[in-house]
Amino acid sequence: MQVDEKESTITPIEPVSEPLTSCIPNAVQPGEEEDADSPDGIFFRAVIEIPTQPLPRFTPQWELQRSLERHGIFMMLLVVLSLLATAILNVINQPVVTVTLLPMHKFMQLTTAIPIQTRQLAPVTLTRTQDRLQEP
Repeated sequence: MQVDEKESTITPIEPVSEPLTSCIPNAVQPGEEEDADSPDGIFFRAVIEIPTQPLPRFTPQWELQRSLERHGIFMMLLVVLSLLATAILNVINQPVVTVTLLPMHKFMQLTTAIPIQTRQLAPVTLTRTQDRLQEP
């Protein structure tokens, strides 16, 4: 019985970092010292010395969707709880308004006739006599 081993090329789910290989066929490979001063060699050595950063982790679409749903639910609960807390605080701390009325002083003068009941008196005649004293 023969087992055929086929090299299957499976596309990886996560990206894989690989070392930089020369894209220019005439570039100086590490370890080769001929043409070390050529522009391609200088550029290639400079590119090799640049520190690289690992690729970000691949996140599947369903995981992004689930994370988005969690954040949306959290934000909705936060809004509802904030409104509820605000309503409770407004019931407890009702606004109070103090109105202070200050009297205003104004001076007025009024002239009018006041009807007062009086009794009528009979007419009286007064007479006065003048006596002269005689001296001796």
